[in-house]
Amino acid sequence: MVRISRSLSVILHPILLPTLATLLFFIVSPIHYEHPKIYFLVGLVFLMSYVLPLSLLIFFKQIKLISDFNISEARERKTPILSFMIISLLLGSFIYKIPDFKILSLLFFGCLFALSMAYLLLLINFKTSLHLIGISGFTAFFILLGLYFNTNNLNFIALLIFLNGALATARLVLKAHSPLEIIIGIILGIGGIALAVLIFL
Repeated sequence: MVRISRSLSVILHPILLPTLATLLFFIVSPIHYEHPKIYFLVGLVFLMSYVLPLSLLIFFKQIKLISDFNISEARERKTPILSFMIISLLLGSFIYKIPDFKILSLLFFGCLFALSMAYLLLLINFKTSLHLIGISGFTAFFILLGLYFNTNNLNFIALLIFLNGALATARLVLKAHSPLEIIIGIILGIGGIALAVLIFL
C-alpha cells in the first residue's frame, strides 16, 4: 500500500499536472488548433511549470532553503510557493493575451489564487496539501471546460474524482498530511479555479 501511495504521489505530482492539463486541453477541445501553436504552448508550459520549478527546488536545496524535495516543513514552503506563484502569474498573463487560449489561462490563474491562499496559511504555520490543490484544481478546470465547450466528458470527470480520492488516501497513508490539510487543499484547488472564472471569464 505504501509503495502504491508513493507511486501515485509521484505520478500526480503538482508540477506535472499543468503540462498534462495543457496536453489534455487540446485533446478535449472541439476547436482545431494549428500544430505549431500546440507545440509552442505545451513546450512553454513544460519549461515554465516543470523544468523551472524542478531547477529551483534543486537550487533551494543546495543553498539549504529546503531540507528535502518533499518540503515537509511548513516554514520551508514559503520561498518555493512564492516562486511557483510568480511562475503561475507569468504563464496565466501570457496565455490570457492569446485569444484562442484565454480559457486555458484560467488554469494558471486558478493555480496562482490557490497558492496565494496556501501561502497565507503558512503565515499561521498551517501546511496545506499541494498535491490535493493540484489534482482538485485540475478536476475543477476540466469540469469548467466541459461546461464551456458544452461537451460530454462525464467519464473523464468521474475518473478525476476517483483520482482525487485515491491521491488523498495516498497522502494519508504516507502520513504526509492530516485529514484537515487534505480537505483544505481540495477547497483551495477548487476555490482557485472558481475565483479565476469570476475574475477573468
